[in-house]
Amino acid sequence: MLDEKDPLDSFLIIENNRPSAEELERIKKYSDENLETISSKIGLEENLDDEEKRNIIVNLIGALDYYIHEIIIWGLVQITLNKFPKGKNYEKQKVELEYRYIKMAFEDKDIFNEVELKKTIIENIRRNTYQKWQSIKVGLELILPKKVLEKISDLTSGKNGVAIFQTNKLDELANKRHLIVHHFDREYSNNSSRNTLDIDCNESFILIKTVIDSIHKIIVEYDETQPENEDE
Repeated sequence: MLDEKDPLDSFLIIENNRPSAEELERIKKYSDENLETISSKIGLEENLDDEEKRNIIVNLIGALDYYIHEIIIWGLVQITLNKFPKGKNYEKQKVELEYRYIKMAFEDKDIFNEVELKKTIIENIRRNTYQKWQSIKVGLELILPKKVLEKISDLTSGKNGVAIFQTNKLDELANKRHLIVHHFDREYSNNSSRNTLDIDCNESFILIKTVIDSIHKIIVEYDETQPENEDE
């Protein structure tokens, strides 16, 4: 029996001047601006009080969550409109999208208009959170083929000699954000140690930036393998 050919193998690298690449640039630009704003608030960390540290942690995880949402929206749009290869678990999302397409068709809406498509996708995934590594991987499995997902996994596996970042550090930060948002990390009746944040904001910033930059690099390289299919 013949081995199944990976769809990526038949594509050549092409110039990075397509709408999909432009959208990736927009997403990354906005993400970088978010992180730059957060970085400016860190300054000299020894001058930060605990409440300022809390705000920084919440904003860092929020920046990561927003970035992953944007990437998933980008990927689903490319699969639907530009014929990119389907993600490993795309079919799970496709069922929901097709139901909405049928509903929108009965309402005489332009279901293949990119703006309408994005609205549909946003409505479908807005309740999801992408703050811990496992949930991020599940999200990316909707839009990326197996071969590309292996590269994502390599970021943390140390397969190439060293892990780019540690997932346990990311998950710890996400857990801390959860405690902060729900006020479980503090007590108001006394000077409990729960009110003191044992966390390095600079280190946390570097972690989040590394996660975003590493994922984005792989996705940009993947995008460069795809032909322009919009006009077919």
